[in-house]
Amino acid sequence: PPLSQKKQRAIEGLNIGTANKVYLEFPHRWWPEDKATFDFIWPEKVKEEFLQTYGQSSEWLCDVFTFFTVAYKPNLLCAWITGKNARHIETLSDVDVYDGLYLLLNKSFGEHYNVVKPTRILRSKWYTDEHFRGSYSFQSMVSEQMDVKPRDLAEPIMSGNKPIILFAGEATHDHYYSTVHGAVETGFREADRLINFER
Repeated sequence: PPLSQKKQRAIEGLNIGTANKVYLEFPHRWWPEDKATFDFIWPEKVKEEFLQTYGQSSEWLCDVFTFFTVAYKPNLLCAWITGKNARHIETLSDVDVYDGLYLLLNKSFGEHYNVVKPTRILRSKWYTDEHFRGSYSFQSMVSEQMDVKPRDLAEPIMSGNKPIILFAGEATHDHYYSTVHGAVETGFREADRLINFER
């Protein structure tokens, strides 16, 4: 069946972005136990100096915005990287990512902590994964202009009172789009819709 104009606009207004995580395991914790995050702010002057020192090929490090500690994993830090460089690092080798993140940690915190080299690296590659091509959907400014919301995407296509095409996934959740629990809840929502129809 054809999609309504509202449904087509809801689809057209969606975009998908990429955020990647990189886990670094260390031989031991080198940061204080009460430290939960290491956040980065890149004033333009600091960024320029960094790139002059380490070269344009290190620009991706400027999109690393935080390292989180990981619950119940005392020797693990998780780096978050967003934007175009989240996609770019997927083209880099594990060695290049490892070396870059170690450089960033050591340069940023080496004066205050004895930053040791990680022993292992594990990272996501959401953008180049053919089944995902990104990590988070979001409503673009086009969605706002077209006055469409996730609920418009979620609306089933009906034949009379029979649902014939159902829409689930995090992009269809009014509040929890861009989340796994939003995806799960919408799956339950549509399963309930089918169960209620069959009753």
